[in-house]
Amino acid sequence: MKNFISSVLCLFLTSTAMAQNKNVIKVNLLSPAVYSYGIAYEQVIRWDWSLDINASYTPSKLTTSNYYDGYQEISGYAAGIALRKYTALDAPDGYYFGPYLRYQNISVSDAFTKGKLTVMSAGIKTGYQFIINEIFSIDVYTGSGIGMYKISASETFDEVTEIIGTGSVVNAAVTFGFHLGYVF
Repeated sequence: MKNFISSVLCLFLTSTAMAQNKNVIKVNLLSPAVYSYGIAYEQVIRWDWSLDINASYTPSKLTTSNYYDGYQEISGYAAGIALRKYTALDAPDGYYFGPYLRYQNISVSDAFTKGKLTVMSAGIKTGYQFIINEIFSIDVYTGSGIGMYKISASETFDEVTEIIGTGSVVNAAVTFGFHLGYVF
């Protein structure tokens, strides 16, 4: 994790030195639907390339369990980085595609046990960002890739770990978002 953070900081500092003063700060409008809050920062590093750094946080939330009469507490965070290649020479406006890396950590607990889901994923993201009056942005994207899921629990956690067990699983990963942003 320290190497990941160091790499992100190096890329950010390098991009700041090469930037053309096109930055976008965005909030993910889909995040509140899953009790989370997401923010992203995009900086143009060349006329057709940009670097997108994002983070989200899920505060501790009590939810009703579907498996028994009780509550589960869910909390977590995520961080990611994406390199975007714009097809037009006017980044950050238009169609883009590029690789992404994402790390996510979710903790779930109930009256009997605690569980943790850690996901590291990498893949390709594609989307379209509309720049409106050179002030606002609307960014819609989707992506897919490979994710390594690590599930740990202090005991058998509900029916989920009874079915799939605990340990590491490599499987498909999907990402999507709808961001509203400010261009500066």
